[in-house]
Amino acid sequence: MIYLTSDWHLNHDQPFIWSARGFQNVEEMNAAIVQRHNSIVQDGDDVYVLGDLCMNKDKMEENRQLISSMRGRLHVIVGNHDSDKKTMMYLCCPNVIEIAPATYLKYKKRTLFLSHYPCFTGNVDSKPPVLSTFGHTHQKEIYYNDIPYMINVGVDAHDCYPVSIDDVLKWAGKK
Repeated sequence: MIYLTSDWHLNHDQPFIWSARGFQNVEEMNAAIVQRHNSIVQDGDDVYVLGDLCMNKDKMEENRQLISSMRGRLHVIVGNHDSDKKTMMYLCCPNVIEIAPATYLKYKKRTLFLSHYPCFTGNVDSKPPVLSTFGHTHQKEIYYNDIPYMINVGVDAHDCYPVSIDDVLKWAGKK
């Protein structure tokens, strides 16, 4: 199975992150993100993480351990908080298999553009149009500005769970 997610912000100890997600503190948020991820992702699954995996430069080893505890093969798309130091740390996680700035993914006759940022894809006139998947915005809505081919996979819109690529295709077909 293929899953998409974004903006874990592990160890981001700011109430506007963990409280907005319904948690009492950052430790509770970290534990829930790992538990929810591992409750549906299996070891052989591919997980595209569209950036901003962790925060707090003073907790790099703890971040490495948290990320390493996530099931699946992680394909990391770099986000605005993913510094060179963090991306080097990601490569030390046994489950991280690649790091990219953005990429295309073909699945079931559809093309998805995977980016940390919401992007207006260039060939929306194609049938079916390229789907833009993103995080970054921390919005609760699945669609960006109600545009049916722009799908938010960030944890803030999905109760801190990753989403299956099949769900993304269903959501794109509903609009």
